[in-house]
Amino acid sequence: MSKFLEGFVVLFSGVDELKKTKAKEAVLRYGGKCVDKYTKEVNCGVVGKVGSAGFKELLNAKVSILTMKWLQDCASTKALAPVESPQYKVGLFSGLNVVCTQFSIEERNQLQETIEANYGTFSDRFVGNMCTHLIAKTPSGDKYMGAKKCGNIRIVTMAWVEECVKQKGMQNYISLLC
Repeated sequence: MSKFLEGFVVLFSGVDELKKTKAKEAVLRYGGKCVDKYTKEVNCGVVGKVGSAGFKELLNAKVSILTMKWLQDCASTKALAPVESPQYKVGLFSGLNVVCTQFSIEERNQLQETIEANYGTFSDRFVGNMCTHLIAKTPSGDKYMGAKKCGNIRIVTMAWVEECVKQKGMQNYISLLC
């Protein structure tokens, strides 16, 4: 049997127990090692939920943080899938679809760069059922009103984005505009 995960020390974080048990079996079968807490020997994280307990430690350690799909693809092909591939990367804003309003072009470009550098999706157009977060300067305007009507879109400020990046983790929605 191929041992293509030899040398990998994997920490799972934010993965439900049943999936984690099966994933750990796969890591061990293909020559890797699993740990339950972060140590300096961890060189790979598999994350099911951004913001989970181990996620911040993995970010701080600057190890590869990957999706369960990476491990599934490794197991199905019985070969190492590329850890550097963007399709497997997990970042601070993974899973977020962000729109902004009331910002200058320079500010908008900076926000887009920050969101995308942290694996979030940035859009110029507000589509209610696709948007998870609206970054706004003030509680006004069409996008703001649309987000309020949807009811499930987080309305945040640029300060929230900056604090998430600074703290390397999702922050409480203290700066939520109402």
